[in-house]
Amino acid sequence: MTSALCARFTCRNLIKPSNICMICATDAPTDSFEWHKKIVAGFDIVRD
Repeated sequence: MTSALCARFTCRNLIKPSNICMICATDAPTDSFEWHKKIVAGFDIVRD
């Protein structure tokens, strides 16, 4: 039962029903946006 609950409490599952319109991150100015682009590509609730 605990593992089933833990599987439900992912970041994405907590964000979806929360009506969040923006998530921001701060990285070093020299960092690439490689990981940001991968996260956005796999996030099914991203709006333009």
